[in-house]
Amino acid sequence: MQLYTIGAYGKEAEEFFGALESAKIEVLADIRRRRGVRGKAYAYANKRRLEAELATRGIRCVHIPRLAPPQELRQVQKLADKSGKVLKSERQDLSPAFCDGYRATCLEGYTWEDFVRDVGVETGRVALFCVEGPPQACHRSLVVKHFGVEATHL
Repeated sequence: MQLYTIGAYGKEAEEFFGALESAKIEVLADIRRRRGVRGKAYAYANKRRLEAELATRGIRCVHIPRLAPPQELRQVQKLADKSGKVLKSERQDLSPAFCDGYRATCLEGYTWEDFVRDVGVETGRVALFCVEGPPQACHRSLVVKHFGVEATHL
């Protein structure tokens, strides 16, 4: 399996879907808890629109709630963003408290084999998806590190 990551922030719809197509992504693994994004510019990333557009492009979408940070952890990061006077859409990295909590809450005991089962393919091109633009500003970077694999950010 080849692993990729992609975020919505900073991308218009056609850029987002074009990046997936250019990389020949077969499965988009949505690792968000809330599968919506505020703002007209990112309406394409809302669950129904996203899944419909992916289907027209021949890309399967799977939701992996196990990898979505719970509300309590999202609050930890929100407070860190607030204290650093950083908007979520402009965040460049994650707080240490969020990272530690995410590893303990979501990744502990979750194996590569679990991921392959959840994605439904052993080979192919799979993109982890959440909203933050830079991968280091998003929990998808922690998933990649947890598996100890290389991933290409789109």
